[in-house]
Amino acid sequence: ASDLTTPAAVATTGTYYIRSEVATGCFIVKSVEVTVNPLPTLTVVNPAAVCSPSTVDITSNTVQTTNTGTTTKYYTTLALANAGAASDLTTPATVATTGTYYIRSEVATGCFIVKSVEVTVNTCTIVLLKESTLNNTGNCTSVDDTITYTFTLTNPGTTPITDITITDPLFEAPNPIIAISAPSGDANNNMILDISETWIYTATYAITQADIDLGSVTNQAKVNGLVLGSETVMGTSSTITRLCQDSDIAIVKTSDIQFGEERCATLIVGDLVTYTFTVSNTGNVSLSNVIVADPLSNLSTIALISGDANSNDILEVNETWIYTATYSVTQADIDTGNITNQASVNGTAPDTTVVTDQSGDSTEND
Repeated sequence: ASDLTTPAAVATTGTYYIRSEVATGCFIVKSVEVTVNPLPTLTVVNPAAVCSPSTVDITSNTVQTTNTGTTTKYYTTLALANAGAASDLTTPATVATTGTYYIRSEVATGCFIVKSVEVTVNTCTIVLLKESTLNNTGNCTSVDDTITYTFTLTNPGTTPITDITITDPLFEAPNPIIAISAPSGDANNNMILDISETWIYTATYAITQADIDLGSVTNQAKVNGLVLGSETVMGTSSTITRLCQDSDIAIVKTSDIQFGEERCATLIVGDLVTYTFTVSNTGNVSLSNVIVADPLSNLSTIALISGDANSNDILEVNETWIYTATYSVTQADIDTGNITNQASVNGTAPDTTVVTDQSGDSTEND
């Protein structure tokens, strides 16, 4: 019986013998030389995932190693790799698309081996949308009215995002420190922004007088996160929240004249009348360049005597400044029977609007 049990699949180089025999018992034996060349060695390790625009080099010896002296080719399909034509993957050192690729290693005898390699090139991105809602307590903006900020995070990429932080300089020193809420939307509570998730944060900011004077609150938030363990992704979003501004000023002018019956006063030439000018900021923005004027001839210099508590020459909201001036009664005044005049005040708002008022004897009749 044949001792070569697998003549149809001889796997070892050597000399083998074939015997042909007829019914009479006559036979002939001839030898056959079999050469089985070894396959090349090819080891493939799938490369680490990267973030676009980074690419993957599948020619690197960290991805594939083979025998010295082999020919290595790179393909996009298994069929092409087995056929052994020219490589159809023309940029194997800079693969930019996720997919399965094929490496063919061939020795001079024509023996070859094909192995697949998995490449992952992720879209790594995070999107931050910041929105604001102004909460006025009255018809116009006041100090300590609030702005509610909403921060919406989405992951339009192809890989989860970890270690997410949101920062906003508006909420940090030297401003009052404001906490941003923990997010809603983390469905599995793992603090990983998955591709299908939308996270929403909120924060509330109290408006200052400086904000109202400026007329808006402008700021930019920033989000940072990690993908693939070490790659940083970042997004920013800005808001400009317009604030209501209402600039206004009032002046009330009074005197120290003592009136008798029928509002008559007894004055003689040379009597001094002291006028008091009370100037108030009745709007919601600070006013500069405040000027009080009175056309009364021979009136002394109008002098500020109180009210500018911080001596900054800014008439602040709800601040009241007191000015005085003196006037010496003339014969012409006595002949006329009265002293009639009206003061005025001007102030400049932060947007350069000039506000003015004419004096009366009360803020309702000034």
